[in-house]
Amino acid sequence: MASAAAETEVIEPHVPPQRRPRIWPYVLAAVASVAGVIVFANLRQRTPVDRSLSEVAWFKLDGGEAADAGGNLPALRISGPAKFVAGALGGAVRLDGVSAALDGDDPRGRLPSGDSPRTVTAWIRTTSTNGDSSVIVNFNSNGGSEFSPDNFSLMLLKSGHVAWSRHGRADVYLRREVAVSKSRVDDGEWHFIAGRFEGAPSNSASVFVDGVESDPAIMPLVSPFMPGPGRFAAGNGVVRGTSFRGDIDDVRVFERALNQAGIAAIHRCVSGVNDLQDGFYFIAANSPSPEGPVHLRIDSEIQHTGTSFAGVHLVRRTADCGLRSIRAADAGQDLYFAMDVLAPTNEDHMETQAGPYFRSRRAAPGDGIIGGTSAGFWVRLHSTGAVSVRRLNPSAIIAFAAPTGIFNASAFHHLEVSASGAVLQVALDRRLVVFDQGGAMTSNVVLDRAWEELPVPGTNAGTVGVYFGAEGNNARIGGQRAKNLRLEKYRPLFQ
Repeated sequence: MASAAAETEVIEPHVPPQRRPRIWPYVLAAVASVAGVIVFANLRQRTPVDRSLSEVAWFKLDGGEAADAGGNLPALRISGPAKFVAGALGGAVRLDGVSAALDGDDPRGRLPSGDSPRTVTAWIRTTSTNGDSSVIVNFNSNGGSEFSPDNFSLMLLKSGHVAWSRHGRADVYLRREVAVSKSRVDDGEWHFIAGRFEGAPSNSASVFVDGVESDPAIMPLVSPFMPGPGRFAAGNGVVRGTSFRGDIDDVRVFERALNQAGIAAIHRCVSGVNDLQDGFYFIAANSPSPEGPVHLRIDSEIQHTGTSFAGVHLVRRTADCGLRSIRAADAGQDLYFAMDVLAPTNEDHMETQAGPYFRSRRAAPGDGIIGGTSAGFWVRLHSTGAVSVRRLNPSAIIAFAAPTGIFNASAFHHLEVSASGAVLQVALDRRLVVFDQGGAMTSNVVLDRAWEELPVPGTNAGTVGVYFGAEGNNARIGGQRAKNLRLEKYRPLFQ
């Protein structure tokens, strides 16, 4: 039988080799109102960061500006009767569907090209398909041909669905190499759309609407890649066709294939959801691979819809919802954390676990919680009625309590943890749990910091969340749930 650490160890996101260092230019602001073209410059100097985890281009469209907040591309030119309106995140640009569009250049080849991975995201609002299929966002490194193998587009189809195409043609969506969304977006509401391309050799691609992924498509290289001057456009293609009619906001390009958890995290951040007091919202925790699909449903409850390990990290919102800033947040070392959890079993009596974790690292969307650079502890209710405390790194059970009496695994149970310094107390259904810790029976579990002695020490950043497991039955059972979360400053149980 595999160990729990083997089943749930964190696999850090793959970071591709960085390109040679570049010096980011300043671009001076200019307005050319007579020509009907507005150029806004980026006046920020970009701090060197790991580009694989950041937006390589980011058009926020705030305050009447179309500058790239990352400083990698010149500002977009705005043509036709476009105007700036309130958006999903700050400002947005409204396009008339006749001649208004945004376009720009990529003279230094900053955008992903060829068979390299990429993700493009945007917020859109529209009530019409404008009688045709139209391009929402389009970029390539050879702007002279819509059939270029490097011509990627997010499109609004005549059906009201969103498509993600490698060839830039909205009328080829019935071909298998185009990904099409499961839902329509022409309802007058803001929707978050994303196109993801995993790159060679898989050439797998998906399109997302509000965090929901389409069926995958394969986008192979259909002709030799011919690099050239890069182009970028929004509201129409770099090769013009029917214009998009509606609002576009917060357009981002990443030079990696974002995992599903990362795309969903941006959507939840910009949407402004509040899942808990003090501005906390949830992002997905996943395992064993952060690149794998997310099997969670988050609404009034957190529901594990898969059969492996999963959960949520608690995050505090930042102003611009930049991907690098979406990390599990510090909730403090000493705390009271309570919730109602359900840890089900099945007809084969397979065991599941569910409960809170605390004092861990600043995890990214999709990260698991055990091993790697993690720290802290996971308090679990088992479907047998047992309760255990697992140290997350190095992974080990440091205290356990056997079931007492008959336990109903099909019902929610109230689980409370109270941690202060090196002492942890746990209550199940309003009764203090007495643990076996090292052969001694105690209701005060001693918490160590063994991760500090590892060759690569773990990091305790005071982060918290909820995690679901199926130790001993990985990929065979799921269905755990949690609701009524309550996070407070430390207070002793029953005092």
